[in-house]
Amino acid sequence: MDPLSIAGTTAGLLTLTAQIITRGYACMMRLKSNDDDVRTAVNDVSSFSGILMAIESQCKERGDDIASPMSHLIIKNQPLWRKKVDECEAVLVEMLEILDSLTKANKAQLLIKGNSLWEKLQKSTTQIETSKSFFILCLQLQNNEDIRSSQKISGKIMSSLDRLRDEQDRARQEAKLKERKEQQHGMMEWLGFSGEAMQDDLINTGHPGSSQWLFEREEFIDWLTADGQSGLWLRGPQGAGKTIIVPSV
Repeated sequence: MDPLSIAGTTAGLLTLTAQIITRGYACMMRLKSNDDDVRTAVNDVSSFSGILMAIESQCKERGDDIASPMSHLIIKNQPLWRKKVDECEAVLVEMLEILDSLTKANKAQLLIKGNSLWEKLQKSTTQIETSKSFFILCLQLQNNEDIRSSQKISGKIMSSLDRLRDEQDRARQEAKLKERKEQQHGMMEWLGFSGEAMQDDLINTGHPGSSQWLFEREEFIDWLTADGQSGLWLRGPQGAGKTIIVPSV
């Protein structure tokens, strides 16, 4: 009995549970005060119906995926599942018949058969509880596996988010560096600094003999032979020729 067959059989069990719930409420309306056992049975069947719906959904979703605990349990234990499903069907059919009898019986019939019917109803309710425990255990096994899978996926997502955050940090740093370079470039352009081109310009436009006197000065010669920390200072008013001397040097 494969998972999809279980799903189909479960649909039939759900039909029976719906009939029992409907018949149970009708029986409670008729019995009025003497309805505690019926109410208990209806409540148990209602919760059992919810469990069966979960089983049906899992079987349809997992199919023959042997990696799924639910499918693995069904495929590896097909006789057990067949037996369990048949037992559930038999109990639900019997419970429906009992409720039919209680609903249709007159007072005399209730006096004669009442105790026997109540005992059968209580026994059926106990059997439903046993079946519920079995199916709940199967659902818990599947749920545990889903949680583990979810945790693995969450771990991968967190790792991806960490990598994305690192990449964003690098992108921000690169953007800041690029912005700083653009600002520096813009400032250079605004100041009109043209580097080597400006020096070449100044040399070409200067008189061939400009600054020659400086190169022949003892102070300049001393400066050339001094260590790299010494500085050459040119003092003079505007127009004295400092700008021409600097590129020549």
